[in-house]
Amino acid sequence: MSEKEQFLRRYREAMHAVQSAIKWKIMLENPGFDELEVKILKHLRVGVDSAHVSIQAHAEIMIRKGIMTELEYFEQIAISAEKEQASHEAELGRKFS
Repeated sequence: MSEKEQFLRRYREAMHAVQSAIKWKIMLENPGFDELEVKILKHLRVGVDSAHVSIQAHAEIMIRKGIMTELEYFEQIAISAEKEQASHEAELGRKFS
């Protein structure tokens, strides 16, 4: 098995564990939810968590390689969040004006 395949296997195993943990947390925190509600929330949360894993990995590599500093990373996160906020505000403003 190549190194790449080993890393991908580790990623899949870890994310499977994350998925299982998320499912249990949802079921424990929402005992009245039926199977479909748990499944929908689980899929949404796993998608968000896996995106966070990927974003964090990219940032850590670029900081470690000296491509950017941690401060630059957090500055850009703030800028990007503000752009996203403005986009949503503009869209909602058009719909409710």
